[in-house]
Amino acid sequence: MSDKERREMYRALFLVNFFACLGLGIADPFFPVYAASGGASGFHLALIFSGYAAAKILFSPMSGWWSDRRGRRRLLVSGLVLQSSVALGYLFLPGPSGLIALRFLQGIAAAFIRPVSLAVVGDIAPERREGSAMGTFDISFYAALAIGPVLGGFVHDASGFRGVFLCLFGLCLLSLVTALLFVREHGEEKGAPAPTRLDWAALGKSRTLIGLCGFIFARSFGIAYFVIFLPILMNGTLRLTGPEIGAVMGANTIVTALLLRPMGRLSDRVRRDRLVAAGGVLAALSTLSLPQAGTFPQLLALSVFLGIAGALSTPASAALLVEEGGRRGMGLTMGVFNCAMNLGAVLAPLAGGVAFGFFGLESLYIGAGILGLAGTGFFLLMAPPAALHRKERYNGIPPTISGAPTLAVNRVRQEG
Repeated sequence: MSDKERREMYRALFLVNFFACLGLGIADPFFPVYAASGGASGFHLALIFSGYAAAKILFSPMSGWWSDRRGRRRLLVSGLVLQSSVALGYLFLPGPSGLIALRFLQGIAAAFIRPVSLAVVGDIAPERREGSAMGTFDISFYAALAIGPVLGGFVHDASGFRGVFLCLFGLCLLSLVTALLFVREHGEEKGAPAPTRLDWAALGKSRTLIGLCGFIFARSFGIAYFVIFLPILMNGTLRLTGPEIGAVMGANTIVTALLLRPMGRLSDRVRRDRLVAAGGVLAALSTLSLPQAGTFPQLLALSVFLGIAGALSTPASAALLVEEGGRRGMGLTMGVFNCAMNLGAVLAPLAGGVAFGFFGLESLYIGAGILGLAGTGFFLLMAPPAALHRKERYNGIPPTISGAPTLAVNRVRQEG
């Protein structure tokens, strides 16, 4: 595949991911209200949201492994077809049972789309520019998260739930059409062929992948507590206004989106383990400081720090995953990492609810901060230096647009 074809497919994948995530960003804030209006109880809501997360946990490794064996495009298109069908189904099955089933199917679709699209980007990313490629690609995710809820508010006010889910369907359909027209199998997957079955024992030998999974699992607790419980603190205790709460909740996402590209370039020039660790420590310390923040400017500053932390660690960790994917299978590596992230996202609210009831709101952020520091330490302990000291291993040769010289790349792969 030529460089021009790689760039075209990269842009297409960026749009595919942006449209799909934008649709979810528009619809997800209103989903609990829509479910309750259809007769869903608290128990039903728990099944609806836990089923979605469980589907992503179960199917992310499987979809990644399958894409390594059978090709990525077919699985990506299947996920987008399922996503579009589910979006339309929300309009016709508003009852609790229907929503539980549809939400589970939507989780399967998400498990097909996200890990597989990341695997394709990892496949086509130029050598020694993985951080820049992955960081820029994730702008599509964070930009959609920032725009979606605001746009969804306008759509809901103008045309209600029907307009929200029609918008979701239209964006999913646009994502599907883009994939069908511009994404194709390129036949150049990096790394060895995937094994004929999921070999968890073999994955257990990947210290870098284990370390990254531990890092993102721990980090998920801080993210979940920021999103779920911080509005309670701001509204109930600090009495902030609606615009102030919105600014605090959105600042970290906007900052991350703005910094992903430059931080991705930085991760191609310095040791990536240090960037992951720096982001993890900054996020943990910011999370620990949230209960002590008593004013809007203080909370806004901490939200900005959390955004910087995310920008530091996200491209670097994604680039390390691409390197590891070259050894274990790109799709499987991305799928396992997403599984760990979703597992944290499921367990964090459950643990937070228990801790909130027994120990109060402050305990959540102390616990999440300590866990974040522990996760960062675990990553540094597990990740082997031979897979991380890229600058020394490339003898200080600066990155180029076309990638590292072939002999240098082959030498690094042999050493790895």
